[in-house]
Amino acid sequence: MGACTLDAGNSDTNPHWLHCWWNQSVTEAQWKNCNTGAKCGNGVHRFTTSYGEQPDAGSYPPNCSIGSLPAHTLVVDDLPDGTIPAGVDTSRGCGAVKSSGTFSLSYVPWDTQMDLTHDGTDNPTTVTTYPGKIDTHQIGAGYGNHFWFTHTRSPESYPGNEDRMKVTGTWKLNAPLTNTTRQAKIFAHIPDHGAQTTNAVYRIQTPEGEEEAAISQTANQANKWVDLGAYEFGDQIPEVRLDNFNGGNGSADIAFDAVAFVPGTYNGLKLTGNMTANPTAPDPAPVEPDEDITNGLFSAAGTSSADAATAAPMTMAATNTASCSMVIHNLSRKRTTACIHSDYGMTEYSNTVPIGNAAFDIYATYYLAPKSAEFSQVTTIRLKMMDGSATSATLDYAAKCRGYCTVTSVDWNGSKTFAKGDTLLRTVTTRFKWTPSGSTKNTITPYLTLGGKVGSTTVANPAEFENAKLDVRCDSEGSGTGCVFSGYIPTYVMNSKKFPGAAAHIDMMWRKTNIKWGQRSSGKPLTYLANKLAPNDTQTQQYRNRQIICARKWKTYSGTGLFTDMWTLDAGKPTTDGPSCDEFSFANSLQSAGNLTGPNPVQYSGAECVQTYLRRNPDDTMTLHLRPNTPAPTWKEPCGRSSMSKWQNTQSMQPFGTFIGEQRLLEDDNYWLDLDGFTAPAP
Repeated sequence: MGACTLDAGNSDTNPHWLHCWWNQSVTEAQWKNCNTGAKCGNGVHRFTTSYGEQPDAGSYPPNCSIGSLPAHTLVVDDLPDGTIPAGVDTSRGCGAVKSSGTFSLSYVPWDTQMDLTHDGTDNPTTVTTYPGKIDTHQIGAGYGNHFWFTHTRSPESYPGNEDRMKVTGTWKLNAPLTNTTRQAKIFAHIPDHGAQTTNAVYRIQTPEGEEEAAISQTANQANKWVDLGAYEFGDQIPEVRLDNFNGGNGSADIAFDAVAFVPGTYNGLKLTGNMTANPTAPDPAPVEPDEDITNGLFSAAGTSSADAATAAPMTMAATNTASCSMVIHNLSRKRTTACIHSDYGMTEYSNTVPIGNAAFDIYATYYLAPKSAEFSQVTTIRLKMMDGSATSATLDYAAKCRGYCTVTSVDWNGSKTFAKGDTLLRTVTTRFKWTPSGSTKNTITPYLTLGGKVGSTTVANPAEFENAKLDVRCDSEGSGTGCVFSGYIPTYVMNSKKFPGAAAHIDMMWRKTNIKWGQRSSGKPLTYLANKLAPNDTQTQQYRNRQIICARKWKTYSGTGLFTDMWTLDAGKPTTDGPSCDEFSFANSLQSAGNLTGPNPVQYSGAECVQTYLRRNPDDTMTLHLRPNTPAPTWKEPCGRSSMSKWQNTQSMQPFGTFIGEQRLLEDDNYWLDLDGFTAPAP
């Protein structure tokens, strides 16, 4: 009932009586003077009853066309077929609605108690209402000059009320598809206003269950058709749903305009050319380049007096070299070996005047053992020159260590004294052993001491030289006990000849997105998580990453190629293939997008990744495609997620367990990823 109807009767007969009365006396002076002083309000009627109706404005003109969509497109509009939207005139409008299906809005019922008797007593009656209707609106714009909108919301805190403002729109074709593949690509029309949400989640109903396609309406607010992906419907009538419960707070509009279905055959955009897997391809060669860590001088300690022999510091030439050399001065390392090549010189003085020199070439190699607590250093010493009055020199050389270690033996091969013109090489072999502190890992710092004498004059203070980049880490956390140069970043080499599908997924991410983790040329290594627990959780971070990327909003794609025959040949026994979820960056890396505190996290699930699948072609080759049943990527996604053969996915990383042991990879260690020269062929 309106206000005029409610104002009938009096306060005794009408409980909605709207009159108010002032119950105190009012003097004449207290009344406002409406004739002077402009104390009273007066209504201004712009349009009188005889004023003609004004024409419609030209703002927000409708879109009356399907644009570049093909002629056989089936459009389901948001009004019934044949309806002419209200308010349409000859200058604005698209004529009668043409719709190949139905659109409906549904609401959540909410029961409330109301007294409908008006008899003066409390007689509560349960009344079912639909609160979402109060926030459902329509506008003459968008496709066909009409769309609906409401506001995005979240469930309310009280369970009985939580969904009462939910509004769901449903578009449904009149009949199943009749094309051979029973596939259709779906497009949502986004009007040029009233579409402000950044997270419109369209839910496509398929025979395999509900698929989600999330888009930003505000980013597409331009009377445009937005691709939601292609889906297989079989004999089921295609249907799409959209609701306003997406985490909003009631401030952003969400629009319900037309949806288009384009029947056809969709395999998804082809990202690679045909790739052939070799199930018997041998393991690739290791990739372990020398790392040149030459950085000027070793840290040196010790002094000498002017009247005694002095030692020149170990100068490390800043020269890059691929390997340790007996010719070029360098300092380099790998995971279990390190090489030092340098000069060492001593000068003899007489009454502060230099009278002779001796110089030595020193070549030292450390050999660590990833399966042993013992390691060694082998040093070769050569007399380079002796001049002046110097005729002999004795070199006191020793390899030592700091930290939790002991020197177990030292073997000199040859005399420590060199005569002028001496050409014999001396070899010193020093063996070390880790002596644990009670911890499962310790750091050991190797260092060298150098001293001696020229003629009869002794170096006053032997020097000590060390470099932090040669620190050794010994541990018993992995398989057995072993030691490595933990500062060296090892490289896992994927067998791309056997597993080109898995390699293509990584290669695609490196080439097309900003996700470069593991690529040496990017300078961004992957970080191994091992069994690190997720924050405030009893589960490992690896498990949480995998659940977020490959469990949330995940379904395998029906066109995923399987390779049971090739896996059987590879394994040497019958092995059945199946579809699986392959993610990059890897779940067991800090850089996984499932790591919500990592460098490139998703907001909620792997649906935010680039979505691909690996297809098996009739000629038994494989190609990587974008999934046709997901929106096209922006290539700014934080991750890749692919529906892939379990053989290609799991077995490409199966040797990683051996790699962990050989490299003594521990929690938070970095590593590189190498694809063994793989580059995906062009599509």
